[in-house]
Amino acid sequence: AEELPNLGRVKMHLACQKKSTAQRTINLNTFITDPLKELIELYDFLKTGHEYKKKAHLAVVAALGQLDFKVTDIAQLCGHQLLDGQPLVPCFSKDCSSRRKVLEILGKGRIEKLDELKKCPKTMGIVDLAKVWGVGASKAQSLWHQGFKGIEDLRAAVAKQAGLAAAGSPNAGPPLLSPQQLIGLRHHADFQTRMPRAE
Repeated sequence: AEELPNLGRVKMHLACQKKSTAQRTINLNTFITDPLKELIELYDFLKTGHEYKKKAHLAVVAALGQLDFKVTDIAQLCGHQLLDGQPLVPCFSKDCSSRRKVLEILGKGRIEKLDELKKCPKTMGIVDLAKVWGVGASKAQSLWHQGFKGIEDLRAAVAKQAGLAAAGSPNAGPPLLSPQQLIGLRHHADFQTRMPRAE
């Protein structure tokens, strides 16, 4: 392949060709941000309608991840500003859900709402079903309401339905999953396995 004239000069001005000068910050507050991220993820699966809480929690996670110190007291966050002069999280000066969650983590080391959700069979069933590739939160909720409590229930029902359909039985009913979701169910364990970085 012949290189175009002047391409070398153009390449040096492209952002993708320049080395990053941004310093990568290490999140010193993962003990706060990780439980909040987990709660946000559960809110996504459950479609709880708490979009404003999710948005506020995401803002807190982003802001805490930028701090160059470990938070030990909520007072550190009330008047603190980010490097660009913006307030860390405006709601920290008043009582709000995000502030209460951070206070709870600082005081107890956990979030009670998160613990409640993790103990709830419905929540964990929906999360389990949503882990099937192609099955989103809405489909997982629909499957839960149809009586499927997890992936194994779904796998058994799909196998039974396939057997009935193969036999030509009118009791097979409409397919529970789309062809893509069936692939996701069949290869669920493979999709859950993380590939090592070396590969």
